[in-house]
Amino acid sequence: MGLYNIQAASKLSGVGIHTLRAWERRYGVVAPNRSDSGRRLYSDSDVEKLRLLNDLCNAGNSIGNLAKMNLIDLHELAKKFEHRFVKSEYGKSAQLTRRQVDAGLIPQNSLTGLLLALEQFKLEVIAYEIEKLSLNITPRTFAFEILLPLLQEVGIRVKNGTLTIAQEHALSSILRFHVGNLLFKNYVGRKKNPAIAILATSEGDYHEFGILMASLLCVQYNIKFYYLGPNMPVEALLSASKALDAKYLIIGTTDIQNRGLGTNLNKYFETVLEALSKDQLLIVGGEVSYSLEKLARNRKFKYMANFRFFDEFMKTL
Repeated sequence: MGLYNIQAASKLSGVGIHTLRAWERRYGVVAPNRSDSGRRLYSDSDVEKLRLLNDLCNAGNSIGNLAKMNLIDLHELAKKFEHRFVKSEYGKSAQLTRRQVDAGLIPQNSLTGLLLALEQFKLEVIAYEIEKLSLNITPRTFAFEILLPLLQEVGIRVKNGTLTIAQEHALSSILRFHVGNLLFKNYVGRKKNPAIAILATSEGDYHEFGILMASLLCVQYNIKFYYLGPNMPVEALLSASKALDAKYLIIGTTDIQNRGLGTNLNKYFETVLEALSKDQLLIVGGEVSYSLEKLARNRKFKYMANFRFFDEFMKTL
């Protein structure tokens, strides 16, 4: 069980410090432990209760009526009000519509709570918030406003030593699970675009967050897709393309060739392009460790310099 100081409890629950103190004093909503120096120390269940109270108050309930309820009752009541608010600041509830969230109204400091939870290895807090976000914002917003900046910031912190590789891997596992769950739910159903996309990385490349991001954009733009995952041999990729009648082959790349890993990407892509019909398109994004200039002369090849370019391209399909 974790113990949080009042600043951390406030960030994780969304309850302001002054409000938190007032709720304790007037209503006894939680009874935190005290450190040897007399500082408040909040448990995981304290933070969870504060988060629920914050959600329900923002949905129009009175703190006076909620204060004496236990966690089970608060969870049951919260289910009735989930449609009234969106988790927009990692624990801080806001009465925002989906349109408002997608218009970019997620606060600029929205990653603070997740990063703070990761620093303290509070994986259950991260899992809870990621799940809520994945359910309440569109796949595109989730990709650009949550997934991409979070991974970039964590990468920086691992490199400078303020986060460990274990923390990075733990976060990756949580993200991979929830993104995968979101993608799985979108395999079924009619799509406005009859074209099919398949997504993979080349043989020897196990870095899959690029193609996970691309898959989220397929969901956003209602394009039927099949996520094949990382480390895809060229023969298997072409076999899947034929069996699924795929029009778009979307391949994510990292700088594996320069590290002596994986396959020769020039040969890999040349083999793919030679096998594609004139109506098919090979779309490649990520780090360039192949002869881009040569490949770009082929009309069946399209390079995406970053996800913004890919996003604009997907809108045209």
